[in-house]
Amino acid sequence: MRWLRIALRALAALCALLILLMVALQVVLSPRVCTRLVEKYYPYLIDGTLSLGSASVSVFSHFPAVTLDIEDFVVTYPEADREGGVQGNY
Repeated sequence: MRWLRIALRALAALCALLILLMVALQVVLSPRVCTRLVEKYYPYLIDGTLSLGSASVSVFSHFPAVTLDIEDFVVTYPEADREGGVQGNY
């Protein structure tokens, strides 16, 4: 019985740590921070111009998945790329 009590306490501590980590992630990744991160890193991911209103992260709405919500999202590609077609080795 002693090992069961220890195992339950360890499981409870692990669950509490997970919940604390999720709350901290939700607080740290505020909409302002997420918007700055998206604007900072999009040039490395797409070849075009990005315009967005705001970005926010939700840890709890679709648990266990983390959801990134982006509002007023527009991606514009340069005119030369549209006329020339897709180029590159895929």
